[in-house]
Amino acid sequence: MAKKRRAPLTVPSLPYLKKYRHRARLTQDQLTEILGLSQGLISQWETGKTDILLSDVPKIAKAVKTTAYELMFVDPDSPDANIFAVWNRVPPGQRRQALRILEAIANPAE
Repeated sequence: MAKKRRAPLTVPSLPYLKKYRHRARLTQDQLTEILGLSQGLISQWETGKTDILLSDVPKIAKAVKTTAYELMFVDPDSPDANIFAVWNRVPPGQRRQALRILEAIANPAE
């Protein structure tokens, strides 16, 4: 019996791709060169006209200097984006301490 091929996992759009690309000071042509893809595909991604392979999201995020999570879910112009950017710079060994400090600020009565 032949194995069924699974369809690749995709995401319908990266709504903040263009903003992150601009923040990284990249043109579509430069991003095309970095990723080894066509400029037309980058344009289609940015306008939501074509799905993006989930496996490509981390590569795209690295190219625009962010994380896959932020690229998919965080508007870089929102105040929340700054907390993610700062958190990502906290060394992993110090994150528990940083989290305790944030919890103390958020819950001063406890």
